[in-house]
Amino acid sequence: MKELKKGRSGSIWAGIAFVLWLIVNIRVEAGLGNTFERAIDGLVGGALLLMAVFVGMRFFGCDKQECRANKSCMKK
Repeated sequence: MKELKKGRSGSIWAGIAFVLWLIVNIRVEAGLGNTFERAIDGLVGGALLLMAVFVGMRFFGCDKQECRANKSCMKK
């Protein structure tokens, strides 16, 4: 039998968390979610938006102090 690597269990938990958030999101959009579910949905949505900004900055090469120092990502 094959052993699972340590890194794989984290991805499994991330997948489970995503499916649970998706279910909560669908319930909130349908108007069936309670106050707690609405709060969780808003927090996760805000975290995803913030993460998208940082991923975009990394994609364009504006990570850490590098962008502020030489303005490489601000060239047109």
